[in-house]
Amino acid sequence: MSGRNGEKTVIVSLWSAGSCGRKQLAGVLDYVNRGHPWHVRIIMDPREFAADLIARAEADGVDGFIAFVSPENAAALAASKVPTVLMSYPQPELTRRKRGLVMFLNRNDEIGRMGAEYLLSLGAFATYAFVPDTLGRGWSRLRERGFRTRLRKAGLSCRIFASGDLGEWLASLPKPAAVMAPYDFRAKEVIEACSRKKLDVPSQVAVLGVDDDELVCDFTRPALSSIHLDQEAIGRKAAETLDRLMAAKRPPATARCMLPTGRVVERASTKPLPPAQCLVQKLKAIIAADALGELSVDDV
Repeated sequence: MSGRNGEKTVIVSLWSAGSCGRKQLAGVLDYVNRGHPWHVRIIMDPREFAADLIARAEADGVDGFIAFVSPENAAALAASKVPTVLMSYPQPELTRRKRGLVMFLNRNDEIGRMGAEYLLSLGAFATYAFVPDTLGRGWSRLRERGFRTRLRKAGLSCRIFASGDLGEWLASLPKPAAVMAPYDFRAKEVIEACSRKKLDVPSQVAVLGVDDDELVCDFTRPALSSIHLDQEAIGRKAAETLDRLMAAKRPPATARCMLPTGRVVERASTKPLPPAQCLVQKLKAIIAADALGELSVDDV
């Protein structure tokens, strides 16, 4: 479906409800804006990247996909011959596709290991624990495995939340406790459960997430420490990889691209604040809550 001047038509379907998909999309568009002749069709909800759309796009001669694909649509993408960069955890059908597919995979074991290394660096905790994804998705299990493996190497055990009331479970842990969650929204739920049980974060429970979603991390109270993954760079690399796939005269064999791990961004959920800084944080919260009211300097 290449147009005039070699313009390629590419469908980009990423999970834009979270920061990861939005940042990846920004990276893809940055690549395009640097002089690459693509016509980009953006699908904001990957559930719309369904079997019928995939079939129509292929029939129309679309040149490439950059896609987060849901499990129910994995078989359709596996059967497609359109050059594809996959941005989601691969379902079994996709691992059997022979050609024209590159799977971008996080080093999920390494992310879990990094979380354990960071929490171990903070000092001795009475308990180390992991709160998995509620859906038991593969990437969450791998992050849990990396976390447990690193703790085991240090001669420590790891408690895993299975079911029931999260707050009750957190309250039952010997304190102080260090808790990792596989992504930021889940870590936010841990902090909220601590608040309901009047457990102080971080002095009683230190909490670490993954993704460094600023909208979640900065507005959780206390602010959430998280493992930062450079999603914009990942988006640019995905676009560059798709460009090579589309330029190939014969689609290369299906391949895996392992992504870099990232770094910990430390915030208040793992780092106790000195008394003066605690006061400043409280003052800032008061000002933010009533900035448009009749708040005066004397009130503050």
